[in-house]
Amino acid sequence: MTDACKFLIAGYRHKRGMLQELEDMSGQLARLELSLRRQLHIAALGGVEASSEVRLFNLYFQNYYKDAFKRLSNSQRLSYQLIHGLVDAFNRDLELFPQYVRAVVEQIQTSSPDERERLGRLWVDRMAATYTSIRTLQWHVAYHLDNKANPALDLLGPTHKTYAEYQKTIDGDIKKIVESSKTTSLADFQFETGIGDRMTLPDRGSDKKE
Repeated sequence: MTDACKFLIAGYRHKRGMLQELEDMSGQLARLELSLRRQLHIAALGGVEASSEVRLFNLYFQNYYKDAFKRLSNSQRLSYQLIHGLVDAFNRDLELFPQYVRAVVEQIQTSSPDERERLGRLWVDRMAATYTSIRTLQWHVAYHLDNKANPALDLLGPTHKTYAEYQKTIDGDIKKIVESSKTTSLADFQFETGIGDRMTLPDRGSDKKE
């Protein structure tokens, strides 16, 4: 077998491998969405869950994208670059998460009630943004897998309309999660610190919703 044939076969093999990695990632994203939904619910109740999520893995893409590059269409390359750019952004943010938690808890412990309320709202906003980023990544992965041959993203066309509607769905889901906190309590959840101890935030008055 010539080197050219080997190169061609390797390119198609890596192309299939990157698709398999997206399929694996789809399952991981589903589990991650459930975990972040819980964290957002806890944040809406005025709590902080200090346990961190598991980073998203894209080692196959990192190692073999260059080898599959010429076997991919323009739309496939752009889709992969967008997806894995979002993965990298999430992983970078995840590395800083323990620092965020530590800073928020320290500030709340030493703040006035009004300041605690403000910090609580900021934490809800942060968790909502993280939740949105994962839901957005889910959409792009699902779209690529449903349109393997041509995962093109149009501008102001039907695909863009579908994406915009999905973003509205995410916003609606976040509102429902926050609203559901009115019928639950921090006592319904357990919290983990970075060293495995149980924790809740300092008393901010009754966390029971009337």
